[in-house]
Parts: sequence; structure tokens; C-alpha cells
Amino acid sequence: MPAFAVLGIVILAVWGWQALNPQTPESGEITLRTPEIKEVKIEEDTPQYRIEVSYPEFHNLGDPVRETAANNLLKSKVQQSVDSLKSASEEAVEISPEIKSELQLDYEVVHINSSVASIKMRESTYVEGAAHPLGIFWPFNYNFKDNKEIALADIFKPGSNYLEVLSGVTKKDLKNQLKEYYTEGVLEFGTAPVSENFSTLFLAKDKLVIIFNVYSVAAYAAGSQTVEVPYDALSEIINPEGIIKLIRE
Repeated sequence: MPAFAVLGIVILAVWGWQALNPQTPESGEITLRTPEIKEVKIEEDTPQYRIEVSYPEFHNLGDPVRETAANNLLKSKVQQSVDSLKSASEEAVEISPEIKSELQLDYEVVHINSSVASIKMRESTYVEGAAHPLGIFWPFNYNFKDNKEIALADIFKPGSNYLEVLSGVTKKDLKNQLKEYYTEGVLEFGTAPVSENFSTLFLAKDKLVIIFNVYSVAAYAAGSQTVEVPYDALSEIINPEGIIKLIRE
């Protein structure tokens, strides 16, 4: 048999084997992409309540497993808000057939890349019979790379006194912001060095954005308060090889 014919048979055999046995990368070799965001809406209008919800859904991340995990977690959090409103509306004191319990929920993308998403959820709830609506913010901070929600401690060096630092920085800033709404005891309690006080936190590209929801550090009339802290101001306690590195990619 001529040599060129043998070579052709070998090449075809190799191509056939590759087609039947495609190479799949190891999990650590998956290349993630900045995901596209598609908006999901939930709208319901009944005699008891009205619901208007929109939230983001991630697509084309590059790994269906991570993508699905992030989407399912956010969806479950949104559903909790929906279920809570429905449950509250069943127990509400009816004032008028024209007045309904309401849930409005939307979002803002604070930062997103192939490794991290930080989403600010804005929620306003009114339960029939209440004096006024209650508006709050809540975060969805997700680490696509490690496939998990980001905890406050993930941002800082292990063993660092980050809670004490955040307490001092936010207390000083809020005292200036609140002015006539400033009450020492309320502010001290709302900025005490416990993780719950700093849980409404968002990860911008160059700074932490901490929101103190209504009633957290002042009376309802003061509204929510926002403190922005540049990462550079936290250089002694922030973990340079952790979440911040992923954010800056």
C-alpha cells in the first residue's frame, strides 16, 4: 500500500477517535465570561394584593453549573419576598376594597464581571392597615469563581478586626449625615461591631457601599442611610488576594 494512503488512513482514524471522544476541560480550566443579564418579571394583581417584581437572571457565564446555582439562589430569595407579602396580606386588616397590600421589587447592578456579581435589590412593601410602606435594600453578592454567595468575612484578612473598623468608620460618617435625626444610643446600637449591622453591603469596583435600612440607625423619617468606604481606606484589613482581587479583574 502506498505511504500516502497509509498516512490518510491514520489521519482519518485520529479524527474519528477525537469526534467520538471529545476533550472536556477539567473544572479548574473552565473559562468564565462576564454574564449577560436578562430581566425576569413577576406580576400579580388580586383583590388582596398587587405584586410587581423584576430581578436579574444570569446567562452565558461559561459554566451552566455555576450559572444555575447563582440564578436559583437569587430566585429563591425573591420568592421569599413574594411569599412573605402574600402571607401578610391574608392577615391584614381590611380598610377599603380599593386598598391592597403591595410588593414592589426591582434591582440595580452595582458591579459584575466574570468572577463576581453585586446586585442591589430595592424592595417596598405595604401591608393593608399599616401606617406607611416599608422600603428596604438587600444584597445579592455572588462569587462565580467559587460558586457561592459572598459573606462579609470573605472580604477581609482572616483574624483582622474588620468589624471594629467598619463600626468606627460608619459611626463617624453617619453622625455627620443624620444631623437633627442623630440619637447617640440608636446610632451606637446600629453601628455596633456585629456582622448583622453591615450585612446590607455592596461591592463596587473601587469601594464598599454599606446601606443602613430604615430604623437601623435613626427614626423612620430619616430614611435609609448610605456609607461609602474606598477599598484603599481599608488596606490594612482587606484581603488583597480575596474578593477584592476578583472585583478588580
